[in-house]
Amino acid sequence: DIGFVGAGVMGKNLILNLDTAKKIVRDRLKFQADTTYPVICDVTAIRSIDENARMYLASIGSQQLTAVALVSLTPTLYEMGTYYKEFDTPKSPTEVFSSIEAAEEYMNGLTRKP
Repeated sequence: DIGFVGAGVMGKNLILNLDTAKKIVRDRLKFQADTTYPVICDVTAIRSIDENARMYLASIGSQQLTAVALVSLTPTLYEMGTYYKEFDTPKSPTEVFSSIEAAEEYMNGLTRKP
């Protein structure tokens, strides 16, 4: 199974700070109920993310994630995702995609059993 987290459900032009990041992670962990799996995160609605939120998501926020696919439909957020991956060094393997379909294909490739 693959989980899906969409920032769009929280509204457009989301400003992601540490408190918001903690709430997202808390809600995700509650939903996961001690199950570990890969997650696709649609970050298209994020307008900005502060350093503390990025650091939290890359470390503690990566609990119970086997892989993360960040999806952004806008070039600017795609670049922000690439920056996050390179400089914040998430504990879970993280890739950035410009479409949900590409992210799903990547995740399905990870979860297929030989």
